[in-house]
Amino acid sequence: MSAYYFPWWSVAIVSGLLSFLYEHYRLKAVILSFGTVSVLFTFIAMFMNFSSDSKIVEMISAVFKNVGVMNLYFITGLLFGITAALGSWTGSSLRYLLFR
Repeated sequence: MSAYYFPWWSVAIVSGLLSFLYEHYRLKAVILSFGTVSVLFTFIAMFMNFSSDSKIVEMISAVFKNVGVMNLYFITGLLFGITAALGSWTGSSLRYLLFR
């Protein structure tokens, strides 16, 4: 929920801090953060679009050659998931380097 109030890249910072604080294997940390954040932000994008009367998603879809509204939700979730996975990988690697 950090990107709901802070900039979009704060997802990477929170994922990195959590992966640094909790001891996991790097691959497990990356997969957990990617899956969790991508599903969460897919549903957040859907909720924000359904709760407003704006047609901005349809206009963005038209700019990208009519990609489709549902595909835009999944692309949003994918981008946030990749950002979180990279942050998680960084935090987990930093923990490994400092405490091995």
